[in-house]
Order: sequence, then structure tokens, then C-alpha cells
Amino acid sequence: AATIPDPMDVRPRTWPRKKIPVDGAERPPEWDDEEDGIWQAPMVDNPDYKGPWRPFQIDNPDYKGEWKPRQIPHPNYVPFAHFPSLKYVGFELWTVNNGTILDNIIVTDSWRAARQFAEEQWSPTFRKEKGLREAWDKAQEARAERAELAANTGEAEADGDVGSEEDGEEEAEDEHDKDWDAERIEL
Repeated sequence: AATIPDPMDVRPRTWPRKKIPVDGAERPPEWDDEEDGIWQAPMVDNPDYKGPWRPFQIDNPDYKGEWKPRQIPHPNYVPFAHFPSLKYVGFELWTVNNGTILDNIIVTDSWRAARQFAEEQWSPTFRKEKGLREAWDKAQEARAERAELAANTGEAEADGDVGSEEDGEEEAEDEHDKDWDAERIEL
């Protein structure tokens, strides 16, 4: 470390403690040390407490700087190629949420170009997609409420439509994918 605690720095005897005994606390006359243990006055927070004492820090005489590994030449090093016109970029993306949309990808080193692209391409699409997502969420809530109501009234059993919860979840996911794709195409 660049600094270490000063070995000559000692905690002052007058450093306030975190807890202090209650003023005027006296041992109760019925207190019996053999039965009740040694009596200790009740403690309260000390208003003069300044936090834990820490010794003053001094420069470490043995500090040699941040450690860095020794650098050696890489025998198979190939300089990064410069691409004057890069037209395509490939991504492998894994998602865990249905309805995730990835589009309008830009590769640039210019903040202004990225900002302009976002305003022209991303913002309008985002507003539409957000509206579609909110509509889809409401539809899902309504479906869940109907399913819960049907389960509570026993309609599902009466119709002979008894299946596992997993089957229902798979069907709901399939419906979601179809709905989302249809809504996406309308954009």
C-alpha cells in the first residue's frame, strides 16, 4: 500500500467511547451478585463520540508503485487490421425474456454520429415498441385474470380442459410469440 498507519501514533486516552453509563445509575438494593451476576450500569450512546479512532497514515517507505507484470514480445502478434468500409457485424445474443428486440445497431467512434442515429432511428421505433409492449402487458394481465377467475369458478375442470401449469405456460409463450411478431410486423 502507498500509505501505512503511523506506528508512533497512539490512541489518546481522552478519545470518547461509543457507549457511556447512564448518569446517576445505581445498583438496585435487591441485586445479588451470586444469583444475578456482576451488576453493570445501563449504557447509552455517547453524544461526544467521533467515530472509531484511526491512526494517522504516513507514506510507506517500501512502496515501489503499482505492480505491473513484466512485458515480453508476443511471438504471434498480428497488428489489428484496419477496415476502411465495414458493412456487416455479427452478434451471438442469448436472451431470457420473450419479446426482446435488437435492431438499429451502429458501430462508430463518434458521439455525435451515434446521437444523431439514435434520434433518427431509435427514438421513433422505441415509442411505438413501448406502446405495443404496454398493450401486450395489459392483454397478458387480462388473460391471467380470466384464467384465475376460471380456475376459481371451476370452469376449466367442467370443460375438461385439465392440464399441467407447464402446458399452460408453454401455450401462453407460443401465443405471446405470435402476438408479438404480428405487432412487430405492423411497425
